[in-house]
Amino acid sequence: MLCGLRNISETSLRCERGVSRSETPSATVRSRLRLLASYEVRGQYTRFCNLIVNRPMAFGAHNKARLRPLALWAFATLLAGCETAQAPEQLPAGHRPQPAEPAPMEDVRIVRLLEAAEQALAEDRLTTPQAGSAHSLYREILKLNPGDQRAQRGFEKIVERYVKLALTAAERQRYAQGRLMLERARKVDPAHPAIAPTERQLELLENARRDKVRLDAEALANRASAVRSTLKRLGQRASEGGCRVSINARSDAEGRWIYQQLNGGAGDARVRARLTVASPPSVELTCFSDGG
Repeated sequence: MLCGLRNISETSLRCERGVSRSETPSATVRSRLRLLASYEVRGQYTRFCNLIVNRPMAFGAHNKARLRPLALWAFATLLAGCETAQAPEQLPAGHRPQPAEPAPMEDVRIVRLLEAAEQALAEDRLTTPQAGSAHSLYREILKLNPGDQRAQRGFEKIVERYVKLALTAAERQRYAQGRLMLERARKVDPAHPAIAPTERQLELLENARRDKVRLDAEALANRASAVRSTLKRLGQRASEGGCRVSINARSDAEGRWIYQQLNGGAGDARVRARLTVASPPSVELTCFSDGG
């Protein structure tokens, strides 16, 4: 609707650009302007102009040229009034967005216990000392929130760490320490699926046959034929006895050369070896069967 005219005062309706400011619109003029306000903006501009310009006598004027500025001014005022007078659209009460409910705050005690438990894990304070250990902290969390998944996962992390420590001890031939790590893991979770296989591997390593051969450093540096023969013989034993090989070499290049000689004596098989840069150079066989 051309709603701008609804708020036009008599003073604002006085003529501009050729119409005297002292003249006040007559009742007929005001009636015509109210009629204009009932016309829709779109599609009624021609009707609007015809009413003002082509029927000037209705407004008490005798000159069309004097009414054209008034027509343009009135039309612009109507448009501006429509833009400002429209009220914002109101949604039905049932469709209005409701404020989101605030999420419940987590117990501050649980947050702090979780942080302390993660720190204890990083420092390998798994179950000992009991005060401040990861295990005791996760237990405290379960007292506050039974079934807390993060605490349950924390127990799994403790067992996994003990298993890794047990394997590391076994590789260093510290079998008693490895068994101790598995005992502590079993106290946390006796049914954890990683404990039994690790225990069997620990027993295999403890009962395996070992044969360590030191290599002459100068002969190795010269790639002497005697060193080649020794390494090929060791490679053959490793392949036939299902043995693992540990290589100590003074450099990575020297270690690769030793491994090539071992594989040369293994025939179609491939030697399983672990290389460590260390001195003096040596080769150690760890065999798990009578064939070694």
